Amino acid sequence: MSLYVAFLSAAPDDDLRSRFSDLESDMDHFSFSGREIYWHIQGKVTDSPLFGTGLQKATGDVPTTMRNMTTVRRLVAKHGA
Repeated sequence: MSLYVAFLSAAPDDDLRSRFSDLESDMDHFSFSGREIYWHIQGKVTDSPLFGTGLQKATGDVPTTMRNMTTVRRLVAKHGA
């Protein structure tokens, strides 16, 4: 299982939540918390059909940056919360 987090500048509106919910499958699941979207992948990110442009279509013109949770944990350990 892989876990990625997309950081947004503002909390996702209902339209963006809906676009991500429409992408859910047995392999890909999304959850939301504040200005973050968590992407739970059964397997590696490269195994997901959303890898590449799939998520870009969902976010549209909403600016995001996405990181693997392992990277996020390392950054927090190094620089603090």
